[in-house]
Amino acid sequence: MTEELVSFRENEYKELLLQTVAVIERARINVARHIANEVFHSTYNLGFLGVTKPILELELENRLVEKIKMFLLELGKGFTFIGNQGTYCRHSHLTVC
Repeated sequence: MTEELVSFRENEYKELLLQTVAVIERARINVARHIANEVFHSTYNLGFLGVTKPILELELENRLVEKIKMFLLELGKGFTFIGNQGTYCRHSHLTVC
C-alpha cells in the first residue's frame, strides 16, 4: 500500500511538473510574440507606399525601392539606380548582391 501511495504521488508530481512546463512555455511564446510586435510596431506614416495594414518587411522594402527608383527617374540625367541590397567598399566599386 505504501509503495502504491509513493508511486501515485510521484505520478502526481510528474504530471504537475509537465503542466507547469507547458504553462511556462506558453507564457514564453506569448512574451516573445509581444516583444516581436513591439519591435516592429511602427508609428511612421507609410501611406505614400499604400500601406494600410501590417505587411512583411520584404514587401515594405520592395515598395520603398520602387519609390526611390521613380524619384531618381524624375530627377533626370546624372542619376542612376544600380540595385538594392548592395555593399560598398572604400577601395572598390559598388557590388550589387
